[in-house]
Amino acid sequence: MNALNDNKGTQVARRLAVILKIAIVFVIMAVILLLGSALTLMTDNSISQSLIEKISETGSSATAMSSAIICLGSAIVAAIWLFVLFILKKIVRTLLEGDPFVVENISRVRLMWILVALSEIVRMVFMNISMQNEIVLDIRPGTWFAVFVMAALAEVFRHGAELRRDAELTI
Repeated sequence: MNALNDNKGTQVARRLAVILKIAIVFVIMAVILLLGSALTLMTDNSISQSLIEKISETGSSATAMSSAIICLGSAIVAAIWLFVLFILKKIVRTLLEGDPFVVENISRVRLMWILVALSEIVRMVFMNISMQNEIVLDIRPGTWFAVFVMAALAEVFRHGAELRRDAELTI
């Protein structure tokens, strides 16, 4: 019980905080790399031409612009996920402080599931923009399952905050 109230959090929460910091760094690097790739592919230069030649050697009919659109869409999705990681970091901070059922976490978890759903919609839109003549409906059940789990967790946090408020009023 002492480990929960020492204002340092549990060992799992501390490890999660470290993993989140590492993930944030990697996602920031991915966003920068994807944006740089998109900009490179959008301009007419020797780098984009050699990349497209290498892509066409694999038998793909990708153009520089469709590849740039895919990179741009991926950068936007990665940026949305970066925002989700920052929100999760705030939630973990409340866990480390020993008080996760605060009112702010309710809106944080709600915002997280909305952002994850938005990132999936953006991914599908950009994928369809990059496909010149066909429409593809690539639905990822795992992502939508995660959205529903986060929506349920938002309600769990809301209920936990209500129980806590009621307990504080009865004392």
